[in-house]
Amino acid sequence: MGIVEGMPAGISISAGYINHQIQRLQKAHGLDAGAKVAPPAVEVLSGMKSGKTLGSPIALRCIQSHRAGGSILCSDS
Repeated sequence: MGIVEGMPAGISISAGYINHQIQRLQKAHGLDAGAKVAPPAVEVLSGMKSGKTLGSPIALRCIQSHRAGGSILCSDS
């Protein structure tokens, strides 16, 4: 579970974009296809409607969990 605060209302963003950014970070931390890491899957639970932010905190649920260099890139909870 993750919470993103401070996003203004009306910003277009999608779970697909967030997933892409997590994959980019995984590659930067050495978690690429050679490591056989499953692609991330993020579910937006609140704070967005019709692909746009509402101005309230955004709750995200990450389906897979991976650790790289001591940091959590996507955590189950």
